[in-house]
Amino acid sequence: KPMAIAWSKVPHSLGIAARWQPGQESAYALLNQPDGPFYLAGEHLSQLGAWQEGAVLSARRAINMIDQHKRTKRG
Repeated sequence: KPMAIAWSKVPHSLGIAARWQPGQESAYALLNQPDGPFYLAGEHLSQLGAWQEGAVLSARRAINMIDQHKRTKRG
């Protein structure tokens, strides 16, 4: 029995995902950069907001950045 929720209609909820607006490119770019040992990932940091694919692509980007950092440190 499938179920759907209109998150925008749930009290005290502004929805389930980030929606990047024009003019927010610098904030988006900043959040997609590591801060020391911290790397952020999730659908909110992808261009495919509210989709699992966006979350996976964001995680893959963070993993690749960590791998590149480790390789650079070794070499």
